[in-house]
Amino acid sequence: MTKLTLISPLLAAGCALAREPSQQTVMICAAMDRNSPGELQLVVERAKIVADQILSTAGVRINWRGHLAPCLGESVKAIQADLSWNTPPNLLPGALGYATPFGDAYVRVFCDRIHQNIATEREPYLLGHVLAHEVTHVLQGTNFHSASGVMKAVWDFHECRRMALHPLTFTGADIQLIRQGLENRSEFRPARRHAPVVEIVAIQ
Repeated sequence: MTKLTLISPLLAAGCALAREPSQQTVMICAAMDRNSPGELQLVVERAKIVADQILSTAGVRINWRGHLAPCLGESVKAIQADLSWNTPPNLLPGALGYATPFGDAYVRVFCDRIHQNIATEREPYLLGHVLAHEVTHVLQGTNFHSASGVMKAVWDFHECRRMALHPLTFTGADIQLIRQGLENRSEFRPARRHAPVVEIVAIQ
Protein backbone atom coordinates (compact mmCIF):
# COMPACT_ATOMS: atom_id res chain seq x y z
CA MET A 1 0.00 0.00 0.00
CA THR A 2 1.36 3.41 -0.88
CA LYS A 3 2.34 5.89 1.77
CA LEU A 4 -0.54 8.10 2.91
CA THR A 5 -0.31 11.81 2.12
CA LEU A 6 -2.90 13.16 4.52
CA ILE A 7 -2.34 16.93 4.47
CA SER A 8 -3.00 19.08 1.42
CA PRO A 9 -2.59 22.85 1.00
CA LEU A 10 -6.36 23.21 0.96
CA LEU A 11 -6.77 21.40 4.27
CA ALA A 12 -3.81 23.19 5.81
CA ALA A 13 -5.33 26.54 4.96
CA GLY A 14 -8.69 25.49 6.35
CA CYS A 15 -7.24 24.31 9.66
CA ALA A 16 -7.16 27.92 10.88
CA LEU A 17 -10.91 27.60 11.42
CA ALA A 18 -10.34 24.73 13.84
CA ARG A 19 -8.27 26.97 16.10
CA GLU A 20 -11.07 29.47 16.60
CA PRO A 21 -12.74 29.66 20.04
CA SER A 22 -15.92 28.19 18.50
CA GLN A 23 -14.26 24.79 18.07
CA GLN A 24 -16.45 22.02 19.47
CA THR A 25 -15.77 18.40 20.35
CA VAL A 26 -18.12 15.65 19.20
CA MET A 27 -17.80 12.03 20.30
CA ILE A 28 -18.25 9.30 17.72
CA CYS A 29 -18.67 5.67 18.77
CA ALA A 30 -17.57 3.69 15.71
CA ALA A 31 -18.02 -0.08 15.80
CA MET A 32 -17.27 -2.63 13.09
CA ASP A 33 -19.19 -5.81 12.30
CA ARG A 34 -17.76 -8.79 14.19
CA ASN A 35 -17.18 -10.63 10.90
CA SER A 36 -15.18 -7.77 9.34
CA PRO A 37 -11.75 -8.76 7.96
CA GLY A 38 -8.76 -7.99 10.17
CA GLU A 39 -7.16 -5.64 7.65
CA LEU A 40 -10.22 -3.37 7.82
CA GLN A 41 -9.09 -2.06 11.20
CA LEU A 42 -6.02 -0.38 9.68
CA VAL A 43 -8.12 1.11 6.88
CA VAL A 44 -10.59 2.48 9.43
CA GLU A 45 -7.85 4.03 11.57
CA ARG A 46 -6.41 5.82 8.55
CA ALA A 47 -9.88 6.88 7.44
CA LYS A 48 -10.48 8.45 10.85
CA ILE A 49 -7.42 10.66 10.32
CA VAL A 50 -8.82 11.80 6.98
CA ALA A 51 -12.24 12.51 8.50
CA ASP A 52 -10.59 14.35 11.41
CA GLN A 53 -8.73 16.66 9.07
CA ILE A 54 -11.79 17.39 6.94
CA LEU A 55 -14.03 18.15 9.92
CA SER A 56 -11.35 20.22 11.66
CA THR A 57 -11.62 22.77 8.85
CA ALA A 58 -15.17 23.46 10.11
CA GLY A 59 -14.04 23.82 13.73
CA VAL A 60 -15.11 20.31 14.78
CA ARG A 61 -12.85 18.03 16.82
CA ILE A 62 -13.73 14.33 16.88
CA ASN A 63 -13.26 12.13 19.94
CA TRP A 64 -13.36 8.58 18.57
CA ARG A 65 -14.48 5.64 20.70
CA GLY A 66 -14.46 1.99 19.70
CA HIS A 67 -17.91 0.95 20.92
CA LEU A 68 -21.26 2.46 21.86
CA ALA A 69 -21.10 2.33 25.67
CA PRO A 70 -18.87 5.42 26.22
CA CYS A 71 -21.20 7.60 24.18
CA LEU A 72 -24.21 6.60 26.24
CA GLY A 73 -22.49 7.47 29.50
CA GLU A 74 -21.11 10.88 28.52
CA SER A 75 -22.78 14.29 28.67
CA VAL A 76 -21.17 15.44 25.41
CA LYS A 77 -22.67 15.36 21.96
CA ALA A 78 -22.29 11.84 20.57
CA ILE A 79 -22.92 10.02 17.30
CA GLN A 80 -23.24 6.28 16.70
CA ALA A 81 -21.36 5.06 13.61
CA ASP A 82 -21.81 1.48 12.45
CA LEU A 83 -19.18 0.22 9.99
CA SER A 84 -20.86 -2.55 8.04
CA TRP A 85 -19.04 -5.25 6.08
CA ASN A 86 -21.71 -7.71 4.87
CA THR A 87 -24.21 -5.22 3.47
CA PRO A 88 -27.36 -6.83 2.04
CA PRO A 89 -27.39 -6.36 -1.77
CA ASN A 90 -30.96 -5.04 -1.70
CA LEU A 91 -30.17 -2.34 0.89
CA LEU A 92 -29.82 0.92 -1.03
CA PRO A 93 -27.98 -0.54 -4.04
CA GLY A 94 -25.04 1.68 -5.00
CA ALA A 95 -25.02 3.60 -1.72
CA LEU A 96 -21.89 3.85 0.41
CA GLY A 97 -23.57 5.07 3.57
CA TYR A 98 -26.43 6.98 5.17
CA ALA A 99 -27.21 9.17 8.16
CA THR A 100 -30.25 10.20 10.21
CA PRO A 101 -29.87 13.96 10.79
CA PHE A 102 -33.40 14.66 12.01
CA GLY A 103 -33.66 12.27 14.93
CA ASP A 104 -31.21 9.86 16.51
CA ALA A 105 -27.57 10.70 15.85
CA TYR A 106 -26.78 7.70 13.65
CA VAL A 107 -24.44 6.97 10.74
CA ARG A 108 -23.94 3.73 8.87
CA VAL A 109 -21.14 3.20 6.36
CA PHE A 110 -20.98 0.26 3.96
CA CYS A 111 -17.26 -0.59 4.15
CA ASP A 112 -17.57 -3.63 1.90
CA ARG A 113 -18.97 -1.53 -0.95
CA ILE A 114 -16.21 1.03 -0.53
CA HIS A 115 -13.68 -1.83 -0.71
CA GLN A 116 -15.30 -3.08 -3.91
CA ASN A 117 -15.50 0.33 -5.61
CA ILE A 118 -11.98 1.72 -5.29
CA ALA A 119 -8.33 0.65 -5.44
CA THR A 120 -6.90 -0.66 -2.17
CA GLU A 121 -4.45 2.23 -1.70
CA ARG A 122 -7.28 4.78 -2.00
CA GLU A 123 -9.70 2.97 0.30
CA PRO A 124 -8.89 4.95 3.51
CA TYR A 125 -9.45 8.24 1.70
CA LEU A 126 -12.85 7.30 0.32
CA LEU A 127 -13.94 5.84 3.67
CA GLY A 128 -12.75 8.98 5.45
CA HIS A 129 -14.74 11.17 3.09
CA VAL A 130 -17.88 9.06 3.48
CA LEU A 131 -17.54 9.26 7.27
CA ALA A 132 -17.06 13.03 7.15
CA HIS A 133 -20.02 13.45 4.78
CA GLU A 134 -22.47 11.43 6.85
CA VAL A 135 -21.30 12.83 10.19
CA THR A 136 -21.77 16.32 8.77
CA HIS A 137 -25.43 15.58 8.01
CA VAL A 138 -25.92 14.80 11.71
CA LEU A 139 -23.98 17.88 12.83
CA GLN A 140 -26.00 20.12 10.53
CA GLY A 141 -29.29 18.43 11.31
CA THR A 142 -30.17 18.65 7.61
CA ASN A 143 -30.18 16.60 4.43
CA PHE A 144 -28.60 19.49 2.52
CA HIS A 145 -26.18 18.70 -0.31
CA SER A 146 -23.73 21.08 -1.93
CA ALA A 147 -22.92 21.37 -5.61
CA SER A 148 -19.30 20.44 -4.92
CA GLY A 149 -16.92 19.17 -2.25
CA VAL A 150 -17.44 16.96 0.78
CA MET A 151 -21.20 17.47 0.87
CA LYS A 152 -21.86 16.78 -2.80
CA ALA A 153 -24.61 14.18 -3.15
CA VAL A 154 -22.74 12.01 -5.66
CA TRP A 155 -18.98 11.94 -6.23
CA ASP A 156 -17.76 11.02 -9.69
CA PHE A 157 -14.86 8.75 -10.55
CA HIS A 158 -12.35 11.56 -10.94
CA GLU A 159 -13.23 13.11 -7.56
CA CYS A 160 -12.70 9.76 -5.88
CA ARG A 161 -9.30 9.37 -7.54
CA ARG A 162 -8.22 12.86 -6.42
CA MET A 163 -9.16 12.41 -2.76
CA ALA A 164 -5.75 11.07 -1.70
CA LEU A 165 -3.80 14.07 -3.02
CA HIS A 166 -6.44 16.77 -2.80
CA PRO A 167 -9.13 15.94 -0.21
CA LEU A 168 -12.53 17.45 -0.88
CA THR A 169 -13.42 20.55 1.13
CA PHE A 170 -16.50 22.17 2.66
CA THR A 171 -18.18 25.13 1.05
CA GLY A 172 -18.85 28.25 3.12
CA ALA A 173 -22.51 27.23 3.31
CA ASP A 174 -21.54 23.79 4.64
CA ILE A 175 -19.51 25.30 7.46
CA GLN A 176 -22.26 27.77 8.35
CA LEU A 177 -24.80 24.93 8.56
CA ILE A 178 -22.47 22.90 10.78
CA ARG A 179 -22.06 25.79 13.20
CA GLN A 180 -25.77 26.55 13.19
CA GLY A 181 -26.57 22.90 13.78
CA LEU A 182 -24.22 22.65 16.73
CA GLU A 183 -25.61 25.85 18.23
CA ASN A 184 -29.25 24.94 17.71
CA ARG A 185 -29.04 21.43 19.13
CA SER A 186 -28.20 21.43 22.83
CA GLU A 187 -27.50 17.71 22.56
CA PHE A 188 -27.91 14.71 20.30
CA ARG A 189 -27.74 11.08 21.20
CA PRO A 190 -26.85 7.79 19.48
CA ALA A 191 -29.61 5.66 18.06
CA ARG A 192 -28.62 2.51 20.01
CA ARG A 193 -29.91 0.60 17.00
CA HIS A 194 -29.98 0.63 13.21
CA ALA A 195 -32.03 3.68 12.27
CA PRO A 196 -34.11 4.31 9.12
CA VAL A 197 -32.45 5.70 6.01
CA VAL A 198 -32.69 9.35 4.98
CA GLU A 199 -29.46 10.13 3.10
CA ILE A 200 -26.96 8.24 1.01
CA VAL A 201 -23.63 8.76 -0.71
CA ALA A 202 -22.79 6.92 -3.91
CA ILE A 203 -20.23 6.87 -6.69
CA GLN A 204 -21.57 7.58 -10.14
